[in-house]
Amino acid sequence: MTSPTQTLKTYRRIGKILPFVSLRAKVYAVAICALHFPLLALSGLLVLNQGELSPMQTLALVFGVTLMGAGAVLWALYHLLAPIKVALNALQTYSETHQVQPLPTDLRDEMGDLLR
Repeated sequence: MTSPTQTLKTYRRIGKILPFVSLRAKVYAVAICALHFPLLALSGLLVLNQGELSPMQTLALVFGVTLMGAGAVLWALYHLLAPIKVALNALQTYSETHQVQPLPTDLRDEMGDLLR
C-alpha cells in the first residue's frame, strides 16, 4: 500500500495550479478547461494554418485534441479525489485492525478539513 504522502503528491501539485479551497470549484475548473481545450486548439489551428490542412486532417487533429482533453480531465479528477481515497483506506484499516493511521494535515483546503 502506498503512503498517504505519496498518494497526495500529485494532488498537491494540482492544488498549486488550481488554488481553490472547494473541491467543487476545482472540479468545475478542470471541466471548463477540458470543454474549451478543443475549441481553443481548433481556433489556434485555423489561425496558424490558414487553410493549408484538408478538412479531414483538421477533423483528425481536433478529434485527437478532444481525446487528449478527456484524458486530462480523467487524470485530474482521479488525483483531485485522492484525499477521499486516503480517508477511505484509513477508515477501512481502522475497521479491520483498530489501528489509527496517520493522515496528512498540511492540506489547506476542503480536503484537508476532511482528513483532519
